[in-house]
Amino acid sequence: MTPGSPPRQLTANWDTADISQLNEDPMMTAIDTTAKTLQWDVLTIKRPGLSRDLPPGKEELMWVANSSTLIYGERDAVLVDTFLTTEQSQILVDWVVASGKNLTAIYVTHGHGDHFFGLAALLERFPQARAVATPEVVKAMHEHLSPAWIENFWRRLFPGEIPDRLLVAEPLADKELELEGHKLLAVNTGRTDTAWCRQESGWNCRSAASENLNITCQAARSIG
Repeated sequence: MTPGSPPRQLTANWDTADISQLNEDPMMTAIDTTAKTLQWDVLTIKRPGLSRDLPPGKEELMWVANSSTLIYGERDAVLVDTFLTTEQSQILVDWVVASGKNLTAIYVTHGHGDHFFGLAALLERFPQARAVATPEVVKAMHEHLSPAWIENFWRRLFPGEIPDRLLVAEPLADKELELEGHKLLAVNTGRTDTAWCRQESGWNCRSAASENLNITCQAARSIG
């Protein structure tokens, strides 16, 4: 983008015909969007939730959905959030590889493990990419890597499923990324998770947006 030129807009046209299932698995869906400039796809995976004490007969409600958003241009891409488990992380890596795009950055919206525990698998496959988050989120990520969280919470609820190697993003000091001449801005969208996130963790969730704020990656957060 040259100095003085008008900002490029990030727009998309949703088409229900573009909604497809990955591997015909009802647990996974992908949304494909078409735009004149940048585009984005969303991969969603269902997993067991954190609440395991549901009343008898309501076991079918014991799940949540995690989503990851790939924002891309002609060559490069930025991924918003990762998944929780080793198996889900490999599915995400394969999905990004299948896009044919060069992954330049992974933006983490907030510090829950189900948004960043898949960083190592992605960075191993795309070593030129960098993982970034706002300074507040980086601080929360460090907190969630403490033994109290890792051993007594995540590995207890998901035994044998959490990756051995867990990484933390680097602070995104200027709160913006560049993707093929377009700015992606980190925007404070307020409370976008559960009250537990706000009351116990004490941070606001973040999302990536274009410079004219036409899109926020709300689909990239967990639902519950």
